[in-house]
Order: sequence, then structure tokens, then C-alpha cells
Amino acid sequence: MNRIIQSNFKEHQYVFEKIQKLEGAIGDVANLMIKALKEKKTIYWCGNGGSASDSQHLAGELIGRFKGNRRPL
Repeated sequence: MNRIIQSNFKEHQYVFEKIQKLEGAIGDVANLMIKALKEKKTIYWCGNGGSASDSQHLAGELIGRFKGNRRPL
């Protein structure tokens, strides 16, 4: 069992290291989305299968209110 756990940890660490290289691109996309929302533009997400679920989740994050009561974005 410990071998399986260690293997999963190593895999997650590898993915995390790869994702860290995308920090600048992720920031650029976030800023673009912020600008679009401030300009009252629409953001569209789409997907098929699991990506469709991710798209629904992202849309829900903008219209939902997890903490506190605020206007939906």
C-alpha cells in the first residue's frame, strides 16, 4: 500500500512542477477574464464529457456565492 501512495505522490508532484511553468499564462488568462467581465462581455466555456463538467463548474463559480452575499459576475 505504501508503494501505491508514494507513486501517487510522485505523480502529483510531477504534475504540480509542470503546472508551475504555466503561472504567467494562467495570470494572463485571469486578467483577460477580469477585463471582459468589467466590460460587461460574456465568457463562454465548452466541453465534452469531463470537460463539460469543468465548464459548468467554472460558470457556477462566477454566478454562485460561496462566501458572503454578492452580485453574480
